[in-house]
Amino acid sequence: MAGAVVIDPFGPPRNRRSERRLAELEALGEADADVLPKLLRLESGFVETGRFGQARNLRPVDVDRLLRDGRRRWLEGFGFLAETLAAARKDIVETLKAHHRGQARCARPAAGAPARRPAEALAGAGVQGAARPGGARPRR
Repeated sequence: MAGAVVIDPFGPPRNRRSERRLAELEALGEADADVLPKLLRLESGFVETGRFGQARNLRPVDVDRLLRDGRRRWLEGFGFLAETLAAARKDIVETLKAHHRGQARCARPAAGAPARRPAEALAGAGVQGAARPGGARPRR
């Protein structure tokens, strides 16, 4: 193997010939400055920065420098494109809104309606002794 170059020392044990893996290997064959944009545009959409730096023999500051070029972002050890993070944030916010819209117990009182204290709400629900000082006590 004289003159060979290892482009991915952390190859997966399975699915080595899948289209996704072949596209990843093609991107890894590029120079350091060109590889990150290609990897970030693949289906996975992220790069594990520690593993990437170790595979490319780069110091963490060099990986950070590569990530700061262009519209790339670092988040908790992973590199992303800025638009990937923005799309993920939008999806999370929309999912949370939809979830909370369907939760009756999370509904706020109507505008202008008097707010009820928790003890009054419990008393209205039939919990005995909830509205008296000291709260509800079990029956003996």
